[in-house]
This record gives sequence, structure tokens and C-alpha cells, in this order.
Amino acid sequence: MFDAERLLGRMVTRGIRRHSRSIGAGAIGLGLLGVAIAAVDHFSEGNKHAGPPPPPSPGVKPPPPPPASPGEESGTAGPAQSQALLLLRAMVSVAAADGTIDAGERKVILGQLVTTGADDQERRFIETEMNAPAPLEEIARAGRQAGMEEQVYGACLLAIEVDTDAEREFLARLAGELGLDAAAVSRLHQQLGVPEPR
Repeated sequence: MFDAERLLGRMVTRGIRRHSRSIGAGAIGLGLLGVAIAAVDHFSEGNKHAGPPPPPSPGVKPPPPPPASPGEESGTAGPAQSQALLLLRAMVSVAAADGTIDAGERKVILGQLVTTGADDQERRFIETEMNAPAPLEEIARAGRQAGMEEQVYGACLLAIEVDTDAEREFLARLAGELGLDAAAVSRLHQQLGVPEPR
């Protein structure tokens, strides 16, 4: 089983790079999503001042890969894995807010995943989700059950430009289904640097 937390980091990277967003410090309070955002910010800041990594010395073996995360070896999903999967499904669902993800959008999404280092399993997961995006109601229900209402809404904000009526309607319906009031929605938009739809 692929590492959903790592793929979430790639998708968050895609969203932040696409919009060149300055994420509010309060986003760290968004649980797993906030952790992914903070990791991207930290990595990006570190690489602004660092040159490319030096080539390995001749005859020196590269370090072994890190151990599998809990549940990865057995194919079962731990809590963080399940949370990451929910956020990934939400991000794909909102990308299909207008009813479909066309060939051009698919190419952009998958291309940007490649540039962030996604492997074959991660790309296959996103392709599968794009072929049959989860309905808004299903995403919202899972978000409520997991107590991840704000994380789900925030993940959707990072996934799109919010520049069509379909996307604005999707977000409004999602907020309602998640039980988020106007104050919570405004705060999330501010934290994630996304203007509220008008």
C-alpha cells in the first residue's frame, strides 16, 4: 500500500506552488493538513538557501530507504493513513466540481505530481479517483465522522482556483454539509490565503 501521507504532501505542494500562496501560521492547527502544509513550507524555505545536493562519493552506497510507516507493510491503514486518504479524495472531488475532470486537467494534475516525485502507485491512486470522484455528500459525511470538517474544507481550497460558479457552489454546499458556519469559512480562507468567493 502506498503512503497516503506522503502523497498528501505532494498534493499540498502542488496547490501551494500553483498559487504561490503565503499560508497563514494558523494553518498549523488544521491537524494532518496543517502538518503537511508546514512540512512543505519548511522544505521550501530550506531549499531557498541551499544549493543542489552534492553527488555521492565514488564507492559509497546510498543510505537505506526509511522504514515503512505503520500499516504500510501489512497493507492496512492506520489513523493518519485513513485521514490522508480522506483529504486526497476530497481534493479530487472538488477538482471535479463541474461534473468531470477533462483530459487537459488530468494532464496538468498528473504532470505536477510527477514534478513532485510521485511514484506509480501514487499516480494510479489519483487516476482511479479522477475516474470516479467521490460525491460531495460522501466526502462531507466522512469528514464529520472523522471530526475533520475544517481539514476537509481546507484541502479543497488548496486543490482548486475557485474561479468558476461550479466550484463556488461546491464549496458553499460542502461548508453546509460539514456544518461550518460563516466565521469558520472566513477564517479558513484567510489562513490558506484564498479569497472568499463572491
